[in-house]
Amino acid sequence: MVAKLKAQEEEKANGGKKKEPEVWQEFEVVEKEAQTKRITSFTFERPGEGEELDPGLFARLQLPNGLIRPYSIVGGTTHRFQLGIALDEDSRGGSRYLHEKVQQGDKILVGKLTESVPITGGASNHIFIAGGIGITAFLSHIHIYSQINWNYKLHYSVRSAEDIPFKALIAKMGSNIAIYDRSKGERMNILQILKGRVW
Repeated sequence: MVAKLKAQEEEKANGGKKKEPEVWQEFEVVEKEAQTKRITSFTFERPGEGEELDPGLFARLQLPNGLIRPYSIVGGTTHRFQLGIALDEDSRGGSRYLHEKVQQGDKILVGKLTESVPITGGASNHIFIAGGIGITAFLSHIHIYSQINWNYKLHYSVRSAEDIPFKALIAKMGSNIAIYDRSKGERMNILQILKGRVW
């Protein structure tokens, strides 16, 4: 009865449409690489070519320990994509399991790839504000924006220079990125950033 009521509530929340059951597909971990002391990148792959992913998506992982966790996709296709995952100091088993248990060659179930940070094409200038592992949600955006010559500025706050992942991708941004290093006492002033933006 409880399950039935829950399903009715979900149907009502979706405008009367029944929520389709999530389809889980098996991916193999083909690469696991330490980006920093606390951030590791994982590349997941399944057979087939796949289609290029839009920027700003996240993947839902069903881990062997029973947990389901969403993580932002750095880039890739529907059949091969990369995630950057930080080891959370207060992890309840998601990031800790991935960092300590999952190895290259392991199989992981991946569910729906969902839009999180969509592209906004109606603006002439774009400002991105990110901190720590939050950078992963924007890296695929930056790649696209650079290709089509859209103006952008990424303001990125980090614990220290040693805690910056995906350094090769970040280096390509050149003067389009401003990094705030907390270990040097640098602080991001969001109000000032917005106040000084190009209209």
